[in-house]
Amino acid sequence: MKAIPVYFPTVSLFEYTKEPVKVIASAWKAMHGQYLVQPSSIGIKSATDAFQEIIRHQHKTVLEYAHFVFGLEDVSRAFQQQLTRHRVGVSFSIQSLRQVNLVDNFKYVVPHGIRGDEISMIMFQEIMDHVKMAYDIMSERMVVEDARGILPLNICSNITMSINYRALFEMANQRFCKTTQGEFQDVMENIRTLVCQVSPLLGVALMSQCEYTKVCNQGRWSCGKFPT
Repeated sequence: MKAIPVYFPTVSLFEYTKEPVKVIASAWKAMHGQYLVQPSSIGIKSATDAFQEIIRHQHKTVLEYAHFVFGLEDVSRAFQQQLTRHRVGVSFSIQSLRQVNLVDNFKYVVPHGIRGDEISMIMFQEIMDHVKMAYDIMSERMVVEDARGILPLNICSNITMSINYRALFEMANQRFCKTTQGEFQDVMENIRTLVCQVSPLLGVALMSQCEYTKVCNQGRWSCGKFPT
């Protein structure tokens, strides 16, 4: 059996709100005080206290004032379909397989569930090898937008994602759940690491909902960590 290349998602942080905790705290203080407060005039402790109160009371509107732009590379189209179900406070630009020919860059994600199963890995690779061969031939005989019709869901592509912190916080609540598909968990771990580099306070707050409530809402799909 030849080695199967296992591609992992690469996440880059393209842009972000500077001093996001202070920006969020400024919006919070504007709601509860008589005057507007410039973010630059707010101290670290005051901003931290405000953020912790916001999270504690789940007053998430002001979280929308912090924004991040991420580049997601080598993620599957299956992941893309799950990611784009998050529609509020987030925008996506997705690599077009109608325009981009993958003959020289045919990469696919190997599912987490088969990585330790040699027979399944062999079958998976053989199928992908056949798809690659067919795609190469079809790309020469027809336009790329028609040849793409045989591409599998686990084919890799790239996504640019703009998201406000409220939407990211709620995405983390859902997608850090242990029942989430492994690839999505990998992406969220990478995103959390990058957000921590900008603001450890915002980064560590990204976690599954059950970590806050200590109750699982997944019913019969629960992993068992918390009562349902």
